[in-house]
Amino acid sequence: MISSTFLNKIASFIQSKISKVDYTLNGVNKSASLSSITTTSNTVKLAIMLDENVEGTITQFKIIDTENEVIKTEDCNLIKSKGRGYYKSFTLSISEVI
Repeated sequence: MISSTFLNKIASFIQSKISKVDYTLNGVNKSASLSSITTTSNTVKLAIMLDENVEGTITQFKIIDTENEVIKTEDCNLIKSKGRGYYKSFTLSISEVI
């Protein structure tokens, strides 16, 4: 069994590699800066905030690393109206699978 200490190290390493979140808005790729990123135990939590000027249909979010590679993709069908912000959070959990 992998120790919790080592799982925490893996989570911290992943956190250090996360650069931004890209999203697809009306078929066009956009980037969002991270508003927060934390590591607790074997979990990495990150969040973005889209401002009130973003408007349209969001069909995908991608967590991007420091080498511009995709870490995780999440498909969606979100209609974002102008005049309201949008908070989106992500959780990456590290666990041993046998």
